Amino acid sequence: MGADGILIYLLLIGLFISNVIFYKKLPTVLEAGARTEWYIKTAIVLLGALIGASSLRYMTIAITLVERSLIAIVAAYLIYWPISYFLSYKLFKLDNKWAATLASGVSICGVSAAIATAAAIGAPSIIPATVSSIIVLFAVVELVILPFVAASILKWAPYAAGAWMGLSVKTDGAAAASGALADALISNQPGLAVYKTWVMNTAVMTKVFIDIWIGLWAFILAVIWLMIVEKKPGQKVPAIMIWFRFPKFVLGYISTWLILWGVGFTVGAVVASKFMVGGITPQTELFRYFFFALTFMSIGLVTRFRTLAEIKAGRMIIAYVVSLIIIIFIALGPSIAFFAGLPPPK
Repeated sequence: MGADGILIYLLLIGLFISNVIFYKKLPTVLEAGARTEWYIKTAIVLLGALIGASSLRYMTIAITLVERSLIAIVAAYLIYWPISYFLSYKLFKLDNKWAATLASGVSICGVSAAIATAAAIGAPSIIPATVSSIIVLFAVVELVILPFVAASILKWAPYAAGAWMGLSVKTDGAAAASGALADALISNQPGLAVYKTWVMNTAVMTKVFIDIWIGLWAFILAVIWLMIVEKKPGQKVPAIMIWFRFPKFVLGYISTWLILWGVGFTVGAVVASKFMVGGITPQTELFRYFFFALTFMSIGLVTRFRTLAEIKAGRMIIAYVVSLIIIIFIALGPSIAFFAGLPPPK
């Protein structure tokens, strides 16, 4: 069982405990321990250090991928989020907080985006927990299908195949795993061995900048919710309220990533990578995966099917699936436009 398979297994265990063993009420000790938001915030900060250290080995191509990723993500997400929110809020008649959280989860990067958005707009914990469960379950479906499609239709543009995985597959783990699978399927074809690892690197790099987008979008939504959606006539909203709602873990993510890149530029990428990749990366990856594992288990524990039935989650699932299918097709455009022309790695 691969890493993502273990995470899904932990999610199922959490669901079994919450909905079968303790069907009526989850014990207080488990409720206290299911700190989904805290676990994933910690994991994402560690992810910033991991990516910053790992990318030093490929500084030249990494810089190129960074530039293309930034352009592709801005182009894609100015379209993604409005479409998903409109479908959820207008067509499927979801509450605005449910619609905003779902739109961020399906548009940006999955579980972490849903949690960050829910915090920014002051949504109750049941909303990010429910949306996160839907995201994780359908990420498995994407992981099984999309890499094979990419290897079939994008073997002429390997970087684009990786970018498509990063722009389409939700959750960091599933995106990286889909990139790795697409990488193996493409690099094993005749004449494409030179692209080995680069399809996966493109997927991961694109996903990294999607994660950074969480901070900007959460800030924007916090301002909109405080100044427009929740503001009452004549009410003055203190600016400090925006800071209280801003997901501060994003600052930790960006800081660790930029600090490590700064070290690389200062002492040299080759010298820095020998130390960081050999020292920082293994330990960081271990703890990052540990906190992701706790996150998935917690999602299972806080997801109660009885509650899903009460809040009519069926409409939310349909809204998510429709949005996801549309986004997958849209993502193919920027992937080809910005990554198909890159030369083979040397």
